[in-house]
Formats: sequence, structure tokens, C-alpha cells
Amino acid sequence: MTPDQFAEQYKANLPRIAAFIARRVDRSLVEDLCSDVFEIAYRKRDQAPQDTDREFGWLCQIAQNLINNHRRREVTSKKLVVALSVPVSSPSAESVVVQDLHIRECWNQLKPKQQQILAMVAFDEMSIKDVAMVLGIKPNAATVRLSRAREAFNKLLESKN
Repeated sequence: MTPDQFAEQYKANLPRIAAFIARRVDRSLVEDLCSDVFEIAYRKRDQAPQDTDREFGWLCQIAQNLINNHRRREVTSKKLVVALSVPVSSPSAESVVVQDLHIRECWNQLKPKQQQILAMVAFDEMSIKDVAMVLGIKPNAATVRLSRAREAFNKLLESKN
């Protein structure tokens, strides 16, 4: 594909690619993602389908890959924000728990993953759906993990009585 042919492809497909992307991500990202689509398409123009009917599908495939990458980065970013955030005005989950020695001893016997999910639900008041997103698991798996963590914590509390 020559640079002139690519320019023709760009003009013909830009509105449709922009609409494709706009239906899948926040509108503020459309321009940047469109730019990325055509940058990649230009670099890979030798791999572009010769059949003009398939050009749009090829560009959509590039766009979908970019959208998927963007979503993965968003999830990772949200996980990091949750993991690294420190409440400004409220005490941390650990400081609340350690107020009672008995509870602290039981809490410390839990596995880190059990502490994490219990803290997200009890102290951060996150929904199972949000917990699942943060942990990168399905909501059903988060529910099971929460149930098991609660059960383990309750057994530890009962054993200390």
C-alpha cells in the first residue's frame, strides 16, 4: 500500500473507526485511540488486506486490540490506586482491628488474601462486584473467597473464647 492509498483509506475509514471506538470507550479517549489505530495501520500497511471490503474490519481489529489494552491498563491502575491509597480522614482497617487484642490476634492469623477481602468489604464498604474488579476475579469467585475468609475468621474468634 502506497502512502497515497493509505491517505485514501484514512479519509474513508476515520469516521467509522471513530464511531466504533466511541461506542466502546469514554469519548475523551476517541481521538487518541483513532490516532493510534491509524499509526499502527500505517506501520503495518504491508499487511493490510488487499480487498477494500475487508479494510474496515482490519482497522476494527486493531482498534479492538487497543481498546482491550486500554481496559487492562485501567484495571491495573485501579488495583494500584486501591492498594496504595491511604484514607485521609478515617483510620486504616488494621488500626480499627488492633483496638481489641483478641480480634487482633485472630486477624493476624488470617492469610493476607483473607485479610484483604475482609478489609475491602468491611472497612472500605466495597461491593462484591467492585472487590472482584480490584482482585481481577469474577464476582462469583469473590463471593466464595469472602465466604471462606469470614468462616476462617469466625472459627478463629470462636476458638479464642
